[in-house]
Amino acid sequence: MGRLGTLEQEINVLKTKRANNSMAAARAEETATMARDKANEAKQILDGQLTDKFNEVQQRVDTKAKAVRDAKKKAESLRDEAKELLNDARNKLQRLAGWE
Repeated sequence: MGRLGTLEQEINVLKTKRANNSMAAARAEETATMARDKANEAKQILDGQLTDKFNEVQQRVDTKAKAVRDAKKKAESLRDEAKELLNDARNKLQRLAGWE
C-alpha cells in the first residue's frame, strides 16, 4: 500500500496544483478583461479630448483666417482710397500749374 499511498498523495498534489492553476488562470483572465476595459475607456476619453481639441483648433484657425481676409480687404480699400487721393491731388496740382 506504500506505492498506492504515494500515488494518491501525488494525485492530490496534482489536483491542488490544477485547482491553483485554474484559479490563477481565471484571475489572469479577469485582470486582462479589466485592463482591456480600462484601455477602451481611456481610448474613448482620449478620442473625446482629441476631438474637442481639434474642434477648438479648427475654430481658432477659422477665426484667424476670417481676420486675415478682413485685414486684406481693409488694406485693399485703403490702397484704393490712397490711389484716389493721389489722383485727386495730381489733378489739383495740374490745374494749379495751368493757372500760373
